[in-house]
Amino acid sequence: MVDGLRQRLKIERIKMSLSQKEVSERTGIKESSISSYESGGTTPPGESLIKLAKLYNVTTDYLYGLDQQQIIVIDGLTEQQKTAVNLIVSEFKRANEQN
Repeated sequence: MVDGLRQRLKIERIKMSLSQKEVSERTGIKESSISSYESGGTTPPGESLIKLAKLYNVTTDYLYGLDQQQIIVIDGLTEQQKTAVNLIVSEFKRANEQN
């Protein structure tokens, strides 16, 4: 298995306070497969990895350790809410650059 993939899968699941069963229910991936991915027993096939990335709001590159950026899914928000989220993120970045 790709180094770090299993850890990132588990970390992202825990960050969302989900059990392996809940991940299985939300993605349609067998609970035993989720367990195997997180333990390093098997590598998720592409389709499963995409489902997990969408659930965890990250990219597949992030899960593989190729990209350290995380994404924020803003689907379902109004244009005004999307603008507010973008402004907040921009302000946080600006503040971090000053430190």
